[in-house]
Amino acid sequence: MSSSGGNRRKYQRTGLNLVVQHRVDSLEAFTQDRTLNVSPGGMFMRTDKPRPVGSQVYFQVLMHDGTKLLEGLARVVRVVEANEAGVPAGMALEFINLDDESRELLHDIIGKH
Repeated sequence: MSSSGGNRRKYQRTGLNLVVQHRVDSLEAFTQDRTLNVSPGGMFMRTDKPRPVGSQVYFQVLMHDGTKLLEGLARVVRVVEANEAGVPAGMALEFINLDDESRELLHDIIGKH
């Protein structure tokens, strides 16, 4: 195993603390958690019940007033357990498919930070 000591992320992360709804076991049932950060390639979602790595997750990120900000399909690429250093439990999601409106809004959000 090589250790470069560098950051393996492809994209810079932007903090984003919003509600994210995601489908868990059925097409009708959504679970609500919160985003921690977002990048052009994906997002980190805080959750105590992460899906297994490789799972696909349909999600909607909502503004504070309930307006849909982002919507799409993502793949779980990493699961993180909470630790004493303050790292929250959750899962890193890689975007598979975003609609054009979501992609534009994401670009705007990241551009402002």
